Amino acid sequence: MMPLLAVARGSLASSLTRLDKRDEAGRLLAAPATAFLCSADTDSIEDVFDAAEAHAAKQDKPEEVYVWLHPFCFDHHAEAMPMLWWATNFKQALKSIGTTVLLLQHEEPLALRRSWCLWQLHCTFSVEASLAVLMPKGEDDKMQAALAQNAALKEMLAQATDRKSTRLN
Repeated sequence: MMPLLAVARGSLASSLTRLDKRDEAGRLLAAPATAFLCSADTDSIEDVFDAAEAHAAKQDKPEEVYVWLHPFCFDHHAEAMPMLWWATNFKQALKSIGTTVLLLQHEEPLALRRSWCLWQLHCTFSVEASLAVLMPKGEDDKMQAALAQNAALKEMLAQATDRKSTRLN
């Protein structure tokens, strides 16, 4: 995808928008996001797609849900944005979107160990956007079992500290 988008000079979403691409029902393939998906860079693309679909399925009009997914909405060929941009424009975008969907695994909550994901969550809270937490398929049952055991919950939360977070997404 990266070589193709180098020619297009932008993200996949911006290319689809510029070309006014639509699905069989005539709905736009890319439109302003109604949810921002926060996930670790090591999350599988299948889990990311499942989370986006699960979030959409919970909405009143799932066909009107557009999820901001980093691989498709970010221009990976553009110059890096300065921190001031992230502290202002990114926050404003999250406020405009209104909802952050956090993909979180039960046993290994990777997003809570990534400094960039923690920054995204900080921005979500600072602009008072809503937060939805979703788990990959099959993780809900594991989490319910862990919640039944107080010690397991304390251990999971103890692992989610800023001192242990890494710089990776």
